[in-house]
Amino acid sequence: MKRILLVTTLLIGWGLHVAYAQSAEQEIKQTIEDMIQAGLDKDVDKTLSYWDQSPSFTFIADGHQYDFMAFKDMYTDFLNKVESQEVTENKLTVKEIGKYKALCIWTGTEKVKMKEQEPFESKWISTLLMENKKGGWVILHGHTSHF
Repeated sequence: MKRILLVTTLLIGWGLHVAYAQSAEQEIKQTIEDMIQAGLDKDVDKTLSYWDQSPSFTFIADGHQYDFMAFKDMYTDFLNKVESQEVTENKLTVKEIGKYKALCIWTGTEKVKMKEQEPFESKWISTLLMENKKGGWVILHGHTSHF
């Protein structure tokens, strides 16, 4: 009887962990989708709400390192200069780190048209460290390379 109770408890615990992991992964994927849409809508404030605004925030893009304010300025400048943008591929892999953090590998392709420039296609790979803060996932640290 004790073995059945132990096995049942372990199975329930494992099932809850799997359900939480699937839920966290879905929440993170939805967060990234919402962030992409906010960027396509050129909604700077909404887009930036998905990024941690604390002094420990760091973002590295194509060899340049940014704190949150420098990231905000760089991203705002980009959105002011972009004429059109379309994400044609988007793939996200999520690996949980404890209950409230996750490491994500994000790859994709986009077509971009900047003002007074020819359109181009850009591919990227990003690593994102995310944390669930007050019920929502935010990016604590990121590293992106375009190719």
